[in-house]
Amino acid sequence: LERVLSVDQLSGQSRCLQEQNAVGVEKALQDCEKRLRDEYETKLEKNYRLIDELIAEKKALTEQCDKLVADMRQISEKALAKQKLMEENHKVELKKAEAKAAAAEKIKRERWEAAKTKSIKVSKSIAMRH
Repeated sequence: LERVLSVDQLSGQSRCLQEQNAVGVEKALQDCEKRLRDEYETKLEKNYRLIDELIAEKKALTEQCDKLVADMRQISEKALAKQKLMEENHKVELKKAEAKAAAAEKIKRERWEAAKTKSIKVSKSIAMRH
């Protein structure tokens, strides 16, 4: 009877220890789960902040690129307008130079003709005197 009683007592103590162990293990698992969840949420928040920073940085870079493209377009348009103006000025100057050269050639020809005419008249007048 004592043996049965002590086996029952030992069984009860064993059960009690197992229950305490189970409660301890359950508590340890809950603590571990909470710690892991907290770490996960901290990392998740950090990643969200990083993503937000990257999005803001990308937006700023896109705005800079758009501004640079607009500036390049404006510079290109100004350069083309300047080139066109220079070409037009060159054409005007070329026409002026051609007109000046033609006028100089005309004057030269008229002087030459006048000199020849005078020379011919002088020759005729000398010939008529003889």
